[in-house]
Amino acid sequence: MDLARILIGTILVVVGLTTTAVAVLRRPARERALPAFGVFALLYGVRLFASSSLFTQRVGLPLAAWTYLDHFITYLILVPAAMFADALPGSGCLGLMRHLWQVDLIYGATAVVLDSVRGTPGSMMWMNPVAVTANFTVMAVHIVAGVRTSRWTRGAAAARTGASLFAVLAGYETLFNRSVLGRGVSLEPFGMLALIGGLALQVAERVIDSERRLIALSQELQTAQKIQRSILPAEVPRLPGLTIAARHLPMAEVAGDFYDFVEPADGRVGLLVADVSGHGVPAAIIASMVKVAFAAQTGHAEDPARVLSGMNKVLCGKFGLAYVTAAYAFIDVVARKLTYALAGHPPILLKRSGGAVQALSERGLVPGFDPETRYSSDSLDLVSHDTILLYTDGLTEAAGRAGEFFGDRRLGEWLRGMPASDVSVFADQILSELRAWTGIPGSQLADDVTLLVAALR
Repeated sequence: MDLARILIGTILVVVGLTTTAVAVLRRPARERALPAFGVFALLYGVRLFASSSLFTQRVGLPLAAWTYLDHFITYLILVPAAMFADALPGSGCLGLMRHLWQVDLIYGATAVVLDSVRGTPGSMMWMNPVAVTANFTVMAVHIVAGVRTSRWTRGAAAARTGASLFAVLAGYETLFNRSVLGRGVSLEPFGMLALIGGLALQVAERVIDSERRLIALSQELQTAQKIQRSILPAEVPRLPGLTIAARHLPMAEVAGDFYDFVEPADGRVGLLVADVSGHGVPAAIIASMVKVAFAAQTGHAEDPARVLSGMNKVLCGKFGLAYVTAAYAFIDVVARKLTYALAGHPPILLKRSGGAVQALSERGLVPGFDPETRYSSDSLDLVSHDTILLYTDGLTEAAGRAGEFFGDRRLGEWLRGMPASDVSVFADQILSELRAWTGIPGSQLADDVTLLVAALR
């Protein structure tokens, strides 16, 4: 029996240490059951070592020390057991479950102190059957209540069966101070193994279920990525005298940033950049709504104020607490004229051929809230080598290593110093500068980033 105690104790100590380590590493998850069970298994394993003469005789500690340790663990092991049971599904037994471990802690600490003061290990063991009976009664009601409120799976059934077997064996041996097979042959450690096995099956079941959900979610995200790619332009417009480049970097698998073009006639083009609040799939769904709203405005694409007003009416009341900002610029290459309007969006930047940078901020209200909102537009003349930049705030609000934003001023200064070049190179250099500023490699940014660059030749 001593050899069995050592083997089972070794298993429980390894399980306890592993579970506790995993719980510490997963600390942000606020998982209560995992650390409680880890401490419970660890204490139970050490207790088996302390009660095994085969083990204690070969370890250089006085027998009295092992006796004290055995009794101290017996007093205190009810605390993690109650905390673990409280974390399992159940009704909470009218609130008693939440306070059971506190009562156990008071009992265990008091018993440890009295044993130490009296110099007699086990002097409070007469209270242990009472404490065990009270604990197992409350836990049983708690777990049985959980059967009615939780889904009955094979793993849950195995865990509850193991817990019930352990409770019966431990309770019987505690109350009657003997095993069902007679003195000297304790079945309680084997009940503990049954509990471990049942919990392992339940954990494995949950892991497999989580993996299935992750695979399904991954497939859904891949579908969402394909859908989002389909709503973005396949290529930029190609107009004589004008070159355009577009860059779209989502922070997650899908983004709330959106851009689009409209070409009503030769030599003219409209450029839209929009930014949906939030990230991920919800923002991407709203971005698809923005595309529909923009597509309905192609009949008056040359009038930016009317385009934003029309989009506002289509989007009004469609997405609750979320919001959208947008900037729309219409370029007439033949007439060398830019007309623009904004709706709660960062200003459009215009770099003149001489190097001066203007911030075009004809701002209007965020669309989607008031169908009667009106927008205004402004116009100015263009010359060769003028460059227009539309962007989302993921660019200017990107934080550097010291936490400072990239900012409008820094973007303007950097844009002013950029030599005239191909707009694709121009756009790539902006993103390279952004990555250098944030110190984040690749496209792993803290927000979606979209930009459109257009230059007159």
